Amino acid sequence: FIIASKTSQNRWGFKIRDIFIYMSYGFRWNFILNQLLSVYLDLLFSSLLEVTNVRPLDNTAKYVNYVFGAIGATISLLVLVGVYFFTLKVYRTKKQLGQYISNTSHNEKGNEFLKRFGFMIKSYKSEKFSQLLYPLLMTVRSFVFIVAIIFLQSAPLVQAIVPCVLTVVIIGYLLKYVPFKHKCQQILTLIYEVGFLVACGTVVGLLV
Repeated sequence: FIIASKTSQNRWGFKIRDIFIYMSYGFRWNFILNQLLSVYLDLLFSSLLEVTNVRPLDNTAKYVNYVFGAIGATISLLVLVGVYFFTLKVYRTKKQLGQYISNTSHNEKGNEFLKRFGFMIKSYKSEKFSQLLYPLLMTVRSFVFIVAIIFLQSAPLVQAIVPCVLTVVIIGYLLKYVPFKHKCQQILTLIYEVGFLVACGTVVGLLV
């Protein structure tokens, strides 16, 4: 970003600067998203391990671990529902701001809400609610993948196929809805997803 800002102000300079700005902006968003996903996956993985690894419940300690694991798994599931409805709330608030231009009090409340939580949609187009669902899809993929790792240990091929299928769904979503505002970030995300699909497909090929 610093290098781009100091680039000479000619046509190519502006193009290079814009590319750096888009990349740095996308990196900041992805960094936040990845940190949140990391915490979420830690909670989900440790909770499911506690649920599956303590049977039989032959002592108090195992029973307590089982209870806490079940609570953590329930919270992880509720997070998915919460992310969906919270994204919907942000989307509706932004839409309502455009409808109630003359309502000062409504605008103040809406602007305050978006000021706090608008980061959820900054990187994305918001003409349609479906364009804001990429973070949710990433969370769902992580959730299903962790569940497959824990409960399908006897079927490694199925474990490898699960992320392949989910990644194909996400690539299809990216191509159909083109959710990112900046073309550069859209392309980078597609490259990442395709690379991840190739890696998963390679694992499937080795297991077949």
